[in-house]
Amino acid sequence: MKKIKFPLFLVGMLVALVACEQDYDFVSDSDVLEANEKSISALKMRSASAEIVPLYMALDSVPEWVKREVTSEQYELWKILSSKYEIDYSFMKGQLTEKRKAHIYSGISRICTDISNGKIDKPMGRLRFLRDEDIMKISKLERLSKEESGNFDSYSTVLQVFSHPRLDIRVKTVLSYSYNKESKEARNINMGSPYVDTDDLKMGASVNGQSQANYNDYGYISVSCAGTLSYYDNGVYGSNDFSFNDSVYL
Repeated sequence: MKKIKFPLFLVGMLVALVACEQDYDFVSDSDVLEANEKSISALKMRSASAEIVPLYMALDSVPEWVKREVTSEQYELWKILSSKYEIDYSFMKGQLTEKRKAHIYSGISRICTDISNGKIDKPMGRLRFLRDEDIMKISKLERLSKEESGNFDSYSTVLQVFSHPRLDIRVKTVLSYSYNKESKEARNINMGSPYVDTDDLKMGASVNGQSQANYNDYGYISVSCAGTLSYYDNGVYGSNDFSFNDSVYL
């Protein structure tokens, strides 16, 4: 039998290619998309079970109980911040790692400086802070693409944009984004279409609306969502228009 001989350099190239395949776990776009969809679905379920309804305070208002949760220096920051923002303090009742706390206070210190020096001189609307359990990493990039993307990780969180005052119907949306914790940059910001959250399927609730989101240099994303919620209440058709504007600190 005639033996086939391969040049040594071809054998070396083949071995190198096999080694690369073993060293790098390449992920196709379809695999990443499927993983993200599963993660977002899990986040919706987790959000429903651990949700704290936001409660925004009026300008120049800091709840008395906040004093017991923060230091005197931190409390002064909240007083300054509340002069321009309607703040939701409910995140303090959730789980916050020391790293997350440091990140938040680093950011609001910069905002408070600009409030004090007059750079921010008008009311800025609502501002909420996410708890650790509100945020989910929705995809893991393989090493090569992560290096190319500059260490941006992808995250997602569920936002409630409307709640019916009487019926068990809520309208929510998913905010997703990529964030670099080192450079504090955000990109690939997307706010999904609003969807209905209810346990009563007999009402045949549906929603028609649009959402948008934009990143602010102060480290938060300004979000807005508007539309119409439709439903049947004991067989009678009803609808509610809604408009939601908020800022979410990353």
